[in-house]
Amino acid sequence: MPNAAIKDFAQRCPIVVTGRHLPAPQTYSLPIKDRLGATLAMRHLIGLGHRRIAFIAGSENHPDALERLAGYREALQEARISFEPPLVAHGDWQERGGLIATTQLLESGRAFTAVFCVNDQTAYGAYLALFR
Repeated sequence: MPNAAIKDFAQRCPIVVTGRHLPAPQTYSLPIKDRLGATLAMRHLIGLGHRRIAFIAGSENHPDALERLAGYREALQEARISFEPPLVAHGDWQERGGLIATTQLLESGRAFTAVFCVNDQTAYGAYLALFR
């Protein structure tokens, strides 16, 4: 939602925004630690024994996507697992993007044992691709 629309809505009702700082009356910000969240999710997968983890990322230049990619890479580095660019596919933060990106990974023939997705909508699309 554009900042202007949020500010307009906040004039009628207090609003909480996530993932961005928007200084405006009756607008409260809840920051998200994208990099840390990604690192923790990856540590969990690595802790389960996964070593070839695909990442369905968001758009290539989105700040949140870049932070989550950094967290993905950080966890791999901590575990001394080599970063493999072909295991990263970019989606569009939506179910369709997750489905397409996961299908591309499967068709590439690259082996992976787990998939880490940039968000829930992307994960649902990935699930659909894996189910097929």
